[in-house]
Formats: sequence, structure tokens, C-alpha cells
Amino acid sequence: MKGIVVKPGLAGASFEDIEEESGNGRVLVKTLYTGVCGTDREIVAGKLGITRAERDGRLVLGHEALGKVVDPGNSSFSEGDIVVPMVRRPGSCANCLAGRQDYCTDGDFTEAGIRGKDGFMRESFYEEERFLVKAGSEEVGIEKVLTEPMKNVMKIRESIFGVIGRGLWDSVKGRGAWVFGTGTEGLLIGSVLSSIGMRVMLVNRHGLPEIQQGLAERIGAEFFNSSSKDWASGKKRVPMDMVVDAAGAPSILLDAVGNIGHTGIIVLFGTGGAGMEGKLLGDTILSLVDKNLTVIGCEDGAREHYEQAVDFISENGAKYGLGKLVTGIFSPSSIEVLSAKQQGEVKSVIKW
Repeated sequence: MKGIVVKPGLAGASFEDIEEESGNGRVLVKTLYTGVCGTDREIVAGKLGITRAERDGRLVLGHEALGKVVDPGNSSFSEGDIVVPMVRRPGSCANCLAGRQDYCTDGDFTEAGIRGKDGFMRESFYEEERFLVKAGSEEVGIEKVLTEPMKNVMKIRESIFGVIGRGLWDSVKGRGAWVFGTGTEGLLIGSVLSSIGMRVMLVNRHGLPEIQQGLAERIGAEFFNSSSKDWASGKKRVPMDMVVDAAGAPSILLDAVGNIGHTGIIVLFGTGGAGMEGKLLGDTILSLVDKNLTVIGCEDGAREHYEQAVDFISENGAKYGLGKLVTGIFSPSSIEVLSAKQQGEVKSVIKW
């Protein structure tokens, strides 16, 4: 069997023969597509410090996957079911044992393709039933490969509804949400926030390319070029009641605190790469306190978020044109896609 392998801490990846697993009653899944994201590229660059191998100093890459059940084993799945594997696997804390390993309290968990567990960039894999989410019972559209990143958005949605009462918001409808970053995650976040009635402002330091423009129009979002720094003009179009950082730039928090309204919500989702710096000054802290702002760090998601993601994509994928976010389909041997974004890329995927 072939797969894409890295050595954590070292730059580079290789497409090579890997050892076959044994089933032991687990579900055998043929990989259909795996998504490529910034986390994969940080690992391939040897820059993601949390990465660790499952065995022998090597790790099979890939945490975004869509597959087809070949052999259901002892599970309730049927041959031909389309499934999405979960990334994070529980440790032994109370939250992990309750199925909320996304809120693990001691860090005793593994993540497929990232830390301590081989991922899905391989021709097939065996999986426990409890870590597979059904995405359909026949061939589905390529947009279902977005289920894993979309589950993060569902976690963000849950977090927002968990805190809106703090600012005496009776509803999110009509509130303004500024989403910093217009890559895959930012666009998915914008589509979900729009679907719950929020007014969405997509933010980038450059103009919005054609594909992103099309999706912005479909979800009814506005666009703000942050390089202009004309915050007052932007806030006249869409109020800044909430900010979601899907870009991972520290300066976004500083810009947000200075411009967001009182009792606003700031969701930090993006993670900055190596070398990115930002300083939290006293004036910023004063604004956080004085405005009664809520800052939420949001990472990963639970099984229910995967299921919600599948439902959202099934119901809204065509309406919002989510399949158009996949701008490049590559073969497993084209490992150069793991090193750098491709020309015009929104989302690149590997077809197995």
C-alpha cells in the first residue's frame, strides 16, 4: 500500500510503500480524497512543534479525508457507505471519556496525521466505527471533503451561542460578523454565520479573487480590504459586533480590540506560523476590560460537529457553491502540493 510519509521535525515528505494494517473487526475504508491545509504544510516544512510519530519516527500525513467503506467488519456500516474519519482521539480525562476530546483537559490525546497517530494520506485504512461519520450512502460531491474543516466552524458556532447572553444579545440575527481571512476556513465560517442571520464582512489585505467573490455574493457577504485601514467606513456597512480570526495573524487581535463594539465577541481560530509576532500592550488589555469583550480560543470539534458539518454541506453545498472551493485535484505522487500553495488555490485535494 502507498502513502505519504513525513519524519516529524524534519522537512520533506515522501510517497512510498507503507505497511498494511490488520483489521481486527474494524472498518476498512478506501480513501477517496484527502484535503491539504496549512497544518499539513507546516508539518512538511518541519515547523509544527506538536507533531509526533505513531511509530518508528515516521508519520503518515493527512487529517482531512473522505472515504468509502470496503469492508464494514463488525460495524453497523454497509459496504459503499461514504464516511469521514475523525481527527482527534480521546485520552483519559473526564472530557475525553465523555466524547468531548476537543475540550481535553490534560493534553493526553492523539490526532490522526498530526500527533501520535498515522493519518489518512494513504490508499486505505482501518478504523473503529466510533471514529467514522457517515457522509452518504453512495457517491457524493467533492464538497464533502470539506467536512473536517467545516466541523471546526460548527464548533465556533457552538461557542458563539454559548456566550451571546453575556452581552445581553437576544439573538445573533442582524449582528455584524467580521471574518478575517478568505481562505477555505474563512469562507466556510462566513457561509455558516450568514446562514444563522448574521451580516458578514469578509476581510483580507488584498483584493478578493474571483472564486472568493462568487462565494461572497452567494452568501450575501460584504468585503473589506484591511490594508486601507478605513475601519469607520467598513463599520458603516457592517457593524463589528463579532470578529473571527481565520488567518492566524497576531495583528488581527489588536485591530479587532480597537474597532469592535462593546460586549463584542472575538473568536481566535487561526494559528500563526513561525516568525509571526504581536505585542499585547496595556492599552489593548484596557480595551478588552473596558468594552467587556469576550475572547474565545476555538480548536477542533466533537462528533456532533462532524455530523452538523455533513448536514450543512448536504443542505447548503449547492446553494453556496462550496464545491468551487476545491480549486486543484492532485495525484498522491504530486507531493509538491504539500510544500506551497498553488497558483489561484483556495483548496487543494489529493485524489486516491
